[in-house]
Amino acid sequence: MMEQVRKAVSNIVSTFLMIVQHIPVVGPWYGIMTIPIIIYFLTVLLVHPEFISSELSLLFFSWHFIFGRTMFLAGLTIFLLALSNFRKRTTPISTYGLYSKIRHPQYLGLTIVTLGFTLMSIEWKGTIELLGVWLISLIGYILLAYSEEKHLLKNHHKLYKQYMEQTHFMLPIDPPKNLPEPLFTVLFMLSIASICSLIVTII
Repeated sequence: MMEQVRKAVSNIVSTFLMIVQHIPVVGPWYGIMTIPIIIYFLTVLLVHPEFISSELSLLFFSWHFIFGRTMFLAGLTIFLLALSNFRKRTTPISTYGLYSKIRHPQYLGLTIVTLGFTLMSIEWKGTIELLGVWLISLIGYILLAYSEEKHLLKNHHKLYKQYMEQTHFMLPIDPPKNLPEPLFTVLFMLSIASICSLIVTII
């Protein structure tokens, strides 16, 4: 039963990827990579519409919120560096720079960007409801990464299989035995996010 459910979900995700993978690229944004982060920020603005006004300047330019802002900038740096590495590829599979260690550094960067913004909002409001929105964004990027891997394995099986054996999924950490790397990534990132949220509510 579980195997049938897994196959059904896998087929749905693969079909979705096939349909949307030809969405035109706008600037540095590649196809459906933008979907989770756009949904995240739209939800944030619906929950906290006051961010649109002068408080947005407070979040990014005051001496407060330094913890979340540092994480936001770290994630942005990872994403931009990964984007630069990706553009330097000379083969169908990018293995340069950050891609020599992890297979999805761009998604890691965007996940950290949204976590940083979430921490700033938690520190400001003292509530953690946006952590749930961030978790949805994280799962979205995990699913995108997983779907991309299925697509690359189908089209470049030998090359990508060898690449997978030499790198980690999204975190440069070995997961416990028998724990799939995507699930480990969710659990690890959620643990870090929960600890950071606790810190900013105490500060």
